[in-house]
Amino acid sequence: MRHPGQPLAGLKVVEYGPAVSTAFAGWLLAELGATVVSVPTPPSLRQGLDELPAAVAAFVRRTQARKSEAASDEVRGEANGNAVVLSAFAANAVRQDLGDGWSTLIVESATRPEWELFESIEDDMRLWARSGLASLSRSSSATGGHGQVSFPANFQASLLAGEVAAFGAVAIALAQRDGPRPLALAFDKLELLATLPMQPVATAQIEGRIVGETDAGAYPGGVMQALDGQVYVRPVEPAHWKRLLELVGDMEWASLEALSDRRFLLEARDLIDGPLRDWAAKRTVENIVEAAQARHVPLAPLNRPGDVARDRHLIAREFFGTHRAPKPLSVPWTVAHHPPEPLRSANGHHHPAGSLPLSGVRVLDLTWAWAGPFATTLLADLGADVINVEWDPRASNMRTQPPFAGGDETSSDTSGWWSSNQRGKLSLGVNLKSPEGKRIIHELAAVSDAAIENFSPGVVDRLGIGGADLRDVNGSLAYVSMSAYGKSGPNSHFVGYGPHLFASAGCAYAFGADDTPTQMLIPYADPVSGVAGAFALLVYVFGARNGGGGAAVDVSDLEATTLIISDLLFALAEDGAAQNPVPEPLVVHSRDGCSIVVLIAGAAGRSDAANALRAADDSNGCLVEAAWWKPSEEIGRALDAAKVPWAVVQNCREVLADPSLVRAEFWQPDRSPRLAEGGVSIAAPFWRVNGQRPSVRCGAPPLFSDTTSVLEDVLRYEAEQVAALAGLGVIKVPGGVALREEAAIAGHR
Repeated sequence: MRHPGQPLAGLKVVEYGPAVSTAFAGWLLAELGATVVSVPTPPSLRQGLDELPAAVAAFVRRTQARKSEAASDEVRGEANGNAVVLSAFAANAVRQDLGDGWSTLIVESATRPEWELFESIEDDMRLWARSGLASLSRSSSATGGHGQVSFPANFQASLLAGEVAAFGAVAIALAQRDGPRPLALAFDKLELLATLPMQPVATAQIEGRIVGETDAGAYPGGVMQALDGQVYVRPVEPAHWKRLLELVGDMEWASLEALSDRRFLLEARDLIDGPLRDWAAKRTVENIVEAAQARHVPLAPLNRPGDVARDRHLIAREFFGTHRAPKPLSVPWTVAHHPPEPLRSANGHHHPAGSLPLSGVRVLDLTWAWAGPFATTLLADLGADVINVEWDPRASNMRTQPPFAGGDETSSDTSGWWSSNQRGKLSLGVNLKSPEGKRIIHELAAVSDAAIENFSPGVVDRLGIGGADLRDVNGSLAYVSMSAYGKSGPNSHFVGYGPHLFASAGCAYAFGADDTPTQMLIPYADPVSGVAGAFALLVYVFGARNGGGGAAVDVSDLEATTLIISDLLFALAEDGAAQNPVPEPLVVHSRDGCSIVVLIAGAAGRSDAANALRAADDSNGCLVEAAWWKPSEEIGRALDAAKVPWAVVQNCREVLADPSLVRAEFWQPDRSPRLAEGGVSIAAPFWRVNGQRPSVRCGAPPLFSDTTSVLEDVLRYEAEQVAALAGLGVIKVPGGVALREEAAIAGHR
């Protein structure tokens, strides 16, 4: 069923002060049964809506609809175990107004606090520039290569931060299970965004290559014109490419063996693109997508936000409510609830000590491609005990993806992308196709709070480790399945990867001021979906621990990606217009080689920028030329003096030296053995718990390194049993064959 139930009943949230991120977090929590009270600092969120731009006013109305409103003196002293304050104000300011005893979740910004709703777009654009993401956001070029850097034209970064804040609020509530203990949890939006480009940051350090610096890494395909719209055409795995080229015809020369070589795809780009574009131009979007998906080839329509609201698959999944009860959008999952039963004790060794909010929560991690592992990284960073099951049918494909420490592609423990994403987890090698291996998974499920997987729909059920199978051994289990389009609906069988979901979700047209779609040079939809998966898991663990029973949760990565344009969909639902007050981002280059985005707000802002740079006139060309002769420090001082917002556009090498991130000790040494040898840095957990950043408990685990300890310490197997299972090939222990021969190109679902 679509209705998520009321799993957060009993959780009280006080939303203190106006901010996009916390308003969105409060809306998500209220949708799931939490009691949310809005305590607006003057002016009230509901006052002066007529003076706000239409899209902003729609966002305020929609996110406040299920909340009550109260003055600060009305909630003062009401702090209790399951009460959390959400705010973009400093925690001490919250306590001065509301009193002590509250747990707080503070969303911070490296550029400025979100004092007013509509100004956060400007804040978000500056953070996008500094985080490295702008250098990876490129307008589509006619040749399929990399165009100009691009910036979200909506509250995208704040909406993602809002979902993370909602996740954090539930984590705080779970930490109260042994009695009330006020917690102060905080994160900075810049650190959140800088966490996302894991692979390019690792590439910059290990290979010395800057992703997006040239078109050299552009594969064939991309945005292509069809008869009635546009389609995103870029398969991922070699078999996908082969089937697509067979569908197009007259490209028999591209063998599967050749397509398995990345260098061949790069060199043959023009030879492939020409026939692809001719083929697409003669067909409708629906015909192209249906024909490709029938052959298990991931292609997707390039939707605008308005198209998303009419998407037949999302409508069938009731993402926009029902015909009788329409909604602008819902939480990104469907759920089947299990009857309540006594909670089982998740006893065992590996539970981390300390005061992290999720200490004592055990997660059986069956994920293997980035969306799923990113979800479990968020859980591990806050103290959850994450047991990652690898080996058969497929271990984490991230182990097989570049960059590789020392250029060693033969090892399963040298990928910088994998290492930065798998810290703090345990690696268990199990043959999931064997009866004995299935029994091990069932035994682990019996002593776990949650399980999460992101195989294609139906795979875990065929293996006997799906939600229905594990419910028999633990009726209180929160079982989260993540897939591209969800397990129900007319497109549930579609294959989808991060770039295809980004296109389908309307995000490509949520960038920039012109009508050019944007492509991301990373599978950005994967970590966005990972946030949703982690949030869903905690929501239903909380529900089970409060007597609600277990749940089988079907997370749609498409719906999760759609959430980050929620403000546009809210506006469309009200008046059919999806316009935000967006400053024009103009990228200029300084004499010392620095790229700077100048955010120009209307004619007055353009005049101010021209005067600050001493340009001949206020045209873009003259602004760019004037900046070219000045050093970056002079440009920054001049723009600051004129109160023109700006930010440095940092690539994924430069972000490692960002002053705020360095000062906060955000970059920390990678502690996995093979990466540590090369002095590689990774993003630390972006949380601060009671003012302290959690340390990375351990580096990413070498393949199968924890098989023996998990079986002996968690499941209480004897050493002789473990040895016998290894001998039968049921489990894998360190020293086995590397996974390189089983590897597929990055992607999932």
